[in-house]
Amino acid sequence: MTAISLETPDARMEALQALARFTLDVPTRRLIPHLDTCGECLYRNGRAVTFPPTPCVKCKGTGTRGRGKCRECKGWAEPWRKAKRLPVGHVPDYGNPVDAGPCRACEGTSIVPATMYTRVPVAFMTELRPYLPVRVYRRGNLSIGESMLGMAPPSELWIGMGMGSVVDYGRTAKKFAENPEAATAEIADAIFADTHQGVSIADKDTNLLADHIGILLAPDGYTKVAMRGPVPVPSTAPQAN
Repeated sequence: MTAISLETPDARMEALQALARFTLDVPTRRLIPHLDTCGECLYRNGRAVTFPPTPCVKCKGTGTRGRGKCRECKGWAEPWRKAKRLPVGHVPDYGNPVDAGPCRACEGTSIVPATMYTRVPVAFMTELRPYLPVRVYRRGNLSIGESMLGMAPPSELWIGMGMGSVVDYGRTAKKFAENPEAATAEIADAIFADTHQGVSIADKDTNLLADHIGILLAPDGYTKVAMRGPVPVPSTAPQAN
């Protein structure tokens, strides 16, 4: 594993953030993960920490309150915690971290292999723009799942995870009715100016990049999702509220 050792923390962080997380194999349209920053120790310079147990302030270290167990600390003494299990009546002392040596996840390098769940940097999203055209499809109102979670019902035309939904109470539908090209370009600009997980734009099993990004336009907003192949366009267009 490559090690990054620079004189200042700022320079080290800048180098880590510049890692090549993905590349695109253009002939096969496969998204290839490379390296990512370690989420366990990124801001600790490759060091792991542990938090020593300290008596719970609610039960004073007894583990009981009233007629039962102390709800503040009882979870830390559960057997399923195994190696992280603490004595009864104790909680982690987050104010006094203890150095535990090099991070086990990255061996102290702060670098780990990227996966399809790694976020694609904005700079690389910009490079992908010529390979991911944006198409608008009209549909009915957004479902609760789409509007709240950015996730939509499964479809064989959809790839991976949803890219999110926007509820704008008809603003985009109105713009699209007035100028479809400008409205589509505005949505596309917002998509490629943000980061997305690899599984949001490519198949998580084959790494194949989506054919295009579909914008499912509804009267109350729109959902963004990576798609493969063409999809039929309903005859009824959404109307702005």
